[in-house]
Amino acid sequence: MKRITICVLALLLLCTSALAEEQQRINLGKAGCYDDLRYAFTLPDGRLVFSGTQANPGNYHKAHARLLILNPDLTVNADYLDPTIGECRYAKPVMLPDGRIGSVMSNNPYQNFGGIELQFFTQEGMPTGKPIPLDYTEAMLEAVTPSCVFIYVTPEDGSSRRVFLDWNGKVLFRLAYEDYMGSVPTMIETVDGLVFLGCSPDYPANAKIMKVDFSGNPIWENTLPGLLDNGSAEIDLPRATSDGGFLGLIRDRSLDAWTGSGTWAYALVKFDSEGQVEWMSREISEKLTDMSTSGLFEYQGEYFLMAKDRNKLSSPQRILFRFDLEGKLLSQTEIMFDQVNENYACWPVPTKSGLWFLIDSVTDNDDIYKEMDTREASLEDVGKVPRTNL
Repeated sequence: MKRITICVLALLLLCTSALAEEQQRINLGKAGCYDDLRYAFTLPDGRLVFSGTQANPGNYHKAHARLLILNPDLTVNADYLDPTIGECRYAKPVMLPDGRIGSVMSNNPYQNFGGIELQFFTQEGMPTGKPIPLDYTEAMLEAVTPSCVFIYVTPEDGSSRRVFLDWNGKVLFRLAYEDYMGSVPTMIETVDGLVFLGCSPDYPANAKIMKVDFSGNPIWENTLPGLLDNGSAEIDLPRATSDGGFLGLIRDRSLDAWTGSGTWAYALVKFDSEGQVEWMSREISEKLTDMSTSGLFEYQGEYFLMAKDRNKLSSPQRILFRFDLEGKLLSQTEIMFDQVNENYACWPVPTKSGLWFLIDSVTDNDDIYKEMDTREASLEDVGKVPRTNL
């Protein structure tokens, strides 16, 4: 059996209808190709920016990096393929202060570090200026902001480094692997610095948020006590909020969780602009005791969390939790997308016209005889979906 991975953008209308309308699909890829896309951001005029890769049929080792821009009505505005052939991908595009789109193009052979370079585009999706190759033989992209590119570097001596660059390729500062934060923190830019959210560098770890200036000097930090007595916690899915604060999901696991006998605990946490906790809600732990998540975001004056119950791995169902701005759980929506199986993943794409999800699904197909899996990218309008009100 050959696998086909289908990427669709599914529209979720926030309503209380009990019936789903007929789903429609708009193809975003090339027939027979390996199309793998991720939503990046929305331009000020409502156009949606996606990035990823498109491979020759049957061989993802011969891929082009791809930048796709959709109009607000979901028609294609721009679709650019870089001429370089390899295991190439555009990752984490962001709008720069001068209005250009900056993206990192990587060419990473399977399970190996590869070359990365900074590339730039107009808002019409056309290349502009010269690419800037980064002079690191073993580097991996971790995060970007409008002013900073965060890469993980392994020098020849085997030590690990976190390097922070501007979009001209100039080093802003360097950190040892476990300076300040453990694991790989998420990075959010503010006017006067960078905010890291993740976990402390010790073990067992605690959830931690801290801010540094653009030279890497600490401004403030806050380490939170764990949700469990014997747990190791981190802040997952962090986002900046419209009031200048930060939102995240604390994920805490007991130290024996990986043996099958441990427990998980979750809490939605809201920080102010100085990293102090405004509120923490543990209602989500009352609904799911073990979950995977794919999106935490603010939309139309409310917060949303997309999750899957890992106690029901064979189910294709996803659950959308809806919170008010004080962390009170308002409702949960059980979502079933057409033409997917239980292995699909989905990422939120909030737009002016509705709440969409980019869906990545794996199915079986006896008619595809390729050297590799084929990915199909398309837009899918799922229409109205059932909602379970609490």
